[in-house]
Amino acid sequence: MQGRLLERIMNAERPGRQPRDALTEQVDSIGSYLGRLLNTRQGSVSIAPDLGLPDITNFTRLHGGEDVHALERLIEKVISRYEPRLQDVQVRHEPSAGTAFTLAFSLSAKVDNEGTLLPVLFETILLPDGRIDIKGYA
Repeated sequence: MQGRLLERIMNAERPGRQPRDALTEQVDSIGSYLGRLLNTRQGSVSIAPDLGLPDITNFTRLHGGEDVHALERLIEKVISRYEPRLQDVQVRHEPSAGTAFTLAFSLSAKVDNEGTLLPVLFETILLPDGRIDIKGYA
């Protein structure tokens, strides 16, 4: 699959646009969408009440145990349901990567790039205010 429809339209209309690697473009598109998806609060979209994550601001105070494991599973579930370009999604807490007031996760998955499944990695940081930052790597 390619990028989302509006991204394809905007990219096609840019004059002088330099061609980019298809996988890089796809990872950027997925990362952008994941940021919007994971920063959406469940219940805020009437057509899909389970879209996004519940209020997770209190999770930044936790750094281990069942609560962090539950958050890993929750993120996996939401991504698996609402981002069909990713397969075999796995979310793992990275305790050494976060600061005292953040939680860091690695999100690994596979993406179909012209018929070949390729691994991708996203760094996911849960900030103290409940927002999630995402960076993707092919």
